[in-house]
Amino acid sequence: MSPRAALVVLCFAAVPRAAETSTPATVPVLRLVWVDPADTGVGSELAARAEADALLSRMGVTTSWRRGTAGEPMQRGEVWVILVGESPDSRSDSIVLGATKRGALCPAIWVRVPNIRRALGVPRGPSLFGLAGFERHMVSVAIGRVIAHEVVHAVAPSVPHGTGLTAANLTRNQLRAPTLGVETEVALAVQASLRGNPVFASPAAGVMAAQSELPDKDR
Repeated sequence: MSPRAALVVLCFAAVPRAAETSTPATVPVLRLVWVDPADTGVGSELAARAEADALLSRMGVTTSWRRGTAGEPMQRGEVWVILVGESPDSRSDSIVLGATKRGALCPAIWVRVPNIRRALGVPRGPSLFGLAGFERHMVSVAIGRVIAHEVVHAVAPSVPHGTGLTAANLTRNQLRAPTLGVETEVALAVQASLRGNPVFASPAAGVMAAQSELPDKDR
């Protein structure tokens, strides 16, 4: 082989392939804090977190959790998941399952466990441990779905209500279903926001809430 040909081969071999050099864009870990000041959700934590993680994973998001206390300061970069009691209802046929304050420096979401039980048709009570095993699991999964719904609002506050997970009214069937749909547009918006590159304009401050319409027999 001539010196010129050898030089051409050497230069070609030194150029890395595009497929080998390109690296997929990474999404930062979403840090979530479980706060249950009144022990409203005791008995639901593991299953609820697992369901929320599964839904967020389908959006391409990795999560990490820690337990927090009501008295500690909120840290930037975290989303607090606060389990609370019932809320006053503005309409007798609709109840608030969760809410998020938009535009907050340190995002927090509120999950109303008694209202979730009511939306599922599960009897109210001071603790989930008083329920049958399948009922406790059903409530826990529903809590996880409300958490994931509200996390979308906290992370990507300009994403409007849609269908599936982001429906404004999560029906009893959706809360009980084996799985819940996640819109591709929602997943892309959440990923973009976590990378610091939101795809929507910043919204005005306000509160976004997930509700559930009660069947006639439960009103």
